[in-house]
Amino acid sequence: TSPKIPGKVTRIGQNAFNNCKKLTSVIFEPSITGAKLTIGKGAFQKSGLTYLDIPERVAVVEQDAFANCLSLASVTVESSTTPLTIGSPNTAVSGDHPFYDSNNITTLILNRELAKAHANVPMALFKNHSRLANVQLSEQVKSIYDEMFYNTGIQTITIPGSVTLIEENAFSACENLTTVTFEPNSSNTPLTIDVQSKYINYTPFYDSNNITTLNINRELVAIDEYMPMALFMNHSRLANINIGAQMKTIHR
Repeated sequence: TSPKIPGKVTRIGQNAFNNCKKLTSVIFEPSITGAKLTIGKGAFQKSGLTYLDIPERVAVVEQDAFANCLSLASVTVESSTTPLTIGSPNTAVSGDHPFYDSNNITTLILNRELAKAHANVPMALFKNHSRLANVQLSEQVKSIYDEMFYNTGIQTITIPGSVTLIEENAFSACENLTTVTFEPNSSNTPLTIDVQSKYINYTPFYDSNNITTLNINRELVAIDEYMPMALFMNHSRLANINIGAQMKTIHR
């Protein structure tokens, strides 16, 4: 079953398609008027979705919207000039994110900047999704938030030049991660690493200890210049480092 959401619809309510096991896909029809769509809390929770394409007209995806979708393998977020807000504006719940416990997702194609509904709550969008191996980030992505890919199955990651912020524990505990590439920025804008804690276990790649190759063609800066960046401290398997022309500083 593949329901069509008409373009005039502006909100899919809480638990609207909850536990619809025969719902394998959903089609979001375009809006003639440009109306934006909010996908409410638990809207497709425990459904039979196998793949998901989030179009430009979706403006907000609330907590648990696609939680416990055990057949969901692929997620694509289409490009837009405005960010996609993650979370419920009226409810701040740490760890209760839209894809909670949809642990069979293997592929994410992210073609859009994301925004937090609550600045003080970790996004943790795909935290503990151990089967998530293929992540593609486009040039529209500007921020990689705290715990966003914590303990995932990512094998290689390319950080586009458009990214200007990576927050704490973004790629921590990724045991399969072997190659990290930082692409250059077209305007030579530095990439800010959110290191505000004195503890190394908050750095973006903490405990991703199987990284062997680092390709870095970007200047990095820390939010707190007095804190050690320690970005790859104790990564004993990191043997191949390629430094490009944009990198000016090797931090402590």
